[in-house]
Amino acid sequence: MSINRRRLLSSALAVPAGASVVFSGSRSPAPGGSDDAALLAAERRVAELRAQKDALDERIGRGEIDDLDAIIAPLSDEQWALEDYIHLAPCRSLAGAAVKLRRLADEIAVRSGEEGTDAAWVSTQQILALIDRELAGAAAG
Repeated sequence: MSINRRRLLSSALAVPAGASVVFSGSRSPAPGGSDDAALLAAERRVAELRAQKDALDERIGRGEIDDLDAIIAPLSDEQWALEDYIHLAPCRSLAGAAVKLRRLADEIAVRSGEEGTDAAWVSTQQILALIDRELAGAAAG
């Protein structure tokens, strides 16, 4: 059964602040509420899903998997729902802003196909570096 992206997103956004839920049909620690910890958890899960999908792509290249779409579709549905959550949930601190900016930088890189040279991508990376320095300074002090 395919996970409905809109249903997942509406579930994530309808949760009271500070609550934690698990998306139906998913092993994902889904974000609840709109705090920055939920944004960080969603970002970590997206990274895990990407790694799983990359590993599956390698296996299909070796002929170990016949129907990749049946396996990838649920992972992609979960990834997209979490990415939508990251885009739509408000951030409360620099840590949350950094999550949202990293997601935006990824989108810019994908759309332009010129990671490293695209001016908007370079700009977001510079802003992220500043945020990271500020967060590191706050943690040290």
